[in-house]
Order: sequence, then C-alpha cells, then structure tokens
Amino acid sequence: MARQAEHVRQPPAVSQVITAHILTIRRKTKYIDAQELSTILDDVIRELKATKEYSSIYLISLNKIVHALNLTSPPSLPSVNTHYFFILVRNTIQVLLQELHTKYQLSDLATYVLRNLVILLEHLIKHVPDVSKTLHWITNITFLTALANSLNQIEQILNIKNSRRYTKQILRLLNIFTSIQERLPADLHHSLFLPLLQPVMNCVTSSTYTQIFKDLKANATKLTEIQRLFLRKCPQFLATYNG
Repeated sequence: MARQAEHVRQPPAVSQVITAHILTIRRKTKYIDAQELSTILDDVIRELKATKEYSSIYLISLNKIVHALNLTSPPSLPSVNTHYFFILVRNTIQVLLQELHTKYQLSDLATYVLRNLVILLEHLIKHVPDVSKTLHWITNITFLTALANSLNQIEQILNIKNSRRYTKQILRLLNIFTSIQERLPADLHHSLFLPLLQPVMNCVTSSTYTQIFKDLKANATKLTEIQRLFLRKCPQFLATYNG
C-alpha cells in the first residue's frame, strides 16, 4: 500500500515530444534558427492542447519548456515574437494573476510557473527590436485587467504568504509595459494601457506609498521589491504614459 501511495504522488510525466525539444534547445541554443524554433513551439502547443488547460501537467509542461528558454536565451527567440506560443504564455499569466487577486494564494507550482513565464516575457520584450509587433497580443484587455486588479489589490497581496515573490512578478509586468511605452512612437499609444492608469495612480496616491516613502532609509543601498514598485515603477509608468 505504501508503494502504491508513493506511486500515486508522483508528478505527471511531461510528454516525450516536449522532453526531446527541451534537450534540443539546450544542445543547439546558438544554432537554432527562427524556423526551427517556430516548429518546436508548434509541437509544444499541440502537446499542451492535448492536456487539460491549466491542469498540473499543463503547467508543468509549459514551465519545462519556458525554463529551458530562460536558461539558454536562444538568439532566435525575439524573431518569433508573434508566435501563438506567447499567447499561451500570456493567458497562463493572466489566469494565475486572477487566482492571486481573488483567492490571495497560489500553489508552489503556480507560483514558480508565474515567475518563469513573466521572466520569459520580460526577456522577450527587452530584446524585440520593434515592440509594436507584439501589441496585437500583449495589449489584450483581459491580460491588462488582470494586472490592473492585482495592483488594485496590492495591499492585500502584501499581507499574504510569499508576498515578496508575487510583488516581484507584478513589478516585472509593470516594467514590461513601461518599457513598451518608452519605445513606442507617440502615434501608436492610443490609450493602449489605459486599464493600468488608474490602478497605478491609486498606488502613487495611497497611504501605503506615503508610508513606504517615510520608511525609506537615507543610507539604503538597495530598494526592496515593494519600494521599487511604489517609488520607481509606478511613477515611471505615469511619466511614460501617452494616452
């Protein structure tokens, strides 16, 4: 019975196709061109769609391939920025943020997956030569609203377990949109990030902002995640907003 119970607790296995592609990415990182990487991501999408959406095996499988991409940073990655794979990444971040700001908790797996997905998105946007190419999927209103709601609930999130880890991902996401705003021509803004405007303003005008500012030590050499979010990234987002 003990052996049987131990067997039941084993995590679901990632498909052989995804496992094989992870090995390819690690082995051929610098030599994978855009066409080959696009083909790999096509296969990953098919494998993910064969599982239940956002189930444990879905999250584990997606996380495995994303972790491999984060570790190796293939030079061809920015050139496939319009691939549907990134819509799956976006949607998963969105779902996890929604769970965070409604239930105020995520499993250890979901917390780890959220971190890796946001890191991938941050790396992609940083290295894409023309961020306007990503606007069709990254400006999705549901995605922006999920981040907006997380900002609106930031005081509650600060009081939960692992709050530092969640704050760091919210900070990274806001940094992504700030970076896009900084690099977009003025005529392409069109209030694309309007859903984030009021939540960011609420942070800057909140009593939490005032308290964080008061608590800031003059000799501090490094800001915490929450200090960076309130004192740097929120004002920077407002400064770059052109809606």
